[in-house]
Amino acid sequence: MRTTNRKWHGYIGEIYGTLCYIYAFVVAHLRKTMNPKTTDFLFGCKNLYFLGIHPFDFSKSDSDEYKGIVELGKEIIQEIGLQSFVGFIVEYQYRVGIWSSLITLEFGKPDRNEILEISGTETILSACLEKIEQNEIDALLTDIIENKKSWIEKIKTCYNN
Repeated sequence: MRTTNRKWHGYIGEIYGTLCYIYAFVVAHLRKTMNPKTTDFLFGCKNLYFLGIHPFDFSKSDSDEYKGIVELGKEIIQEIGLQSFVGFIVEYQYRVGIWSSLITLEFGKPDRNEILEISGTETILSACLEKIEQNEIDALLTDIIENKKSWIEKIKTCYNN
């Protein structure tokens, strides 16, 4: 009977150690990503959506709003790191995933073979391009579609060299 109890204590100790490790990892990740600027980024994307400013609407790229979201994205990459910022790729509302993908590839400059941590197998490059290439719910204007296609070709060329 005693051997069985010791055996269970060993298992419980292992489980406890694993749970402590997971807890520490989650807390560290939350500290890194729970940043007022990340909240500002989400709300900024929402505001741009309602203002009708699309990431590939380059005719509006000189507007304060467009420049502001790009600058904010670059600041967030500097503060919390590229892997944490590119985590926004999973967001589907208000084009958050598209904005974060554009900013990641244009300004974050990930290595073309760098694996996206939240995926474990897919590269940042392919995940961002896939997000950008997805069809959107709302139909886009022809010039935005053309801008998007040209930008994708430019990025593919940049990352293939």
